[in-house]
Amino acid sequence: MDLTYSIQKHDKEYQQLCHQHTILYSPNNLFYLLQCFHTNTIGTLSTNIFLKPISSLLIRIFYYAKTLHCRRRKCINRWRKKRMTSCNPTDLSFSPFTNTCIELIIQSKKYTFQSNELYRLIVSSLLYAYDFIVTPIPIKNPYTGIPFSDHCLYLIYLQIPRHPLFYYYTKVGYSLPELVLQYESLLVSHLIEKTVFDYNSTMLKKKCKEAIQQFSLVDVVTCKFEQIITIDKIKESLFRPILLHYYRYLYSINPYQRDTEYTLLVKQLISLR
Repeated sequence: MDLTYSIQKHDKEYQQLCHQHTILYSPNNLFYLLQCFHTNTIGTLSTNIFLKPISSLLIRIFYYAKTLHCRRRKCINRWRKKRMTSCNPTDLSFSPFTNTCIELIIQSKKYTFQSNELYRLIVSSLLYAYDFIVTPIPIKNPYTGIPFSDHCLYLIYLQIPRHPLFYYYTKVGYSLPELVLQYESLLVSHLIEKTVFDYNSTMLKKKCKEAIQQFSLVDVVTCKFEQIITIDKIKESLFRPILLHYYRYLYSINPYQRDTEYTLLVKQLISLR
């Protein structure tokens, strides 16, 4: 940080305070005093009885220098990023980049990503599961296989459409155990929706057929169990709603939701008879 320029900027105010409180005017002492403090300790100046008359001035000088330093660094990084050549000239599908691409500097190397590719990568990583048991994995750079740092994840968070799970992942400080601990129910809910909407028409029909076979009614005449409805009597547009009810009934960790989804599913199947 350029403390010298910041001290010169506030020199008149410093002289007035020194005259008002009978303090030795010494820009050099002020410079060395500011060098002893960091961002985390500069706020303790107000509790120091020896520096109390000029504590507010010291804080203003420090943060003014900090602001100039950050602005200068931002301009340099922006200029440096424009001059650097990306390590990947095309996206993951070997197509040229569009105007919605995101550029990141990772370990002194420039990588370019399509925002929609990063969005899908984030969702698939946070919803990684085995048999609907959610076990999120770190979000990795698809070109190197190395997990993104927290700094890179925050830059991505600011530049792409925010998925609710990525918002909560940021809220817990990019800690996967904490994400599962606090939002497991939400993860399972999104996993069910993603799974069902990723099915093609053939898989939808197959899974729906397997689901409705689990539900039957008792024939009061023969006292035998019979299937509520067969797959050929259900419209294709109803496959997804039925599967959503079925998977939420099976895999939700919310007992009330399981009971509700079971009731809704049975009522829907009976209404289609």
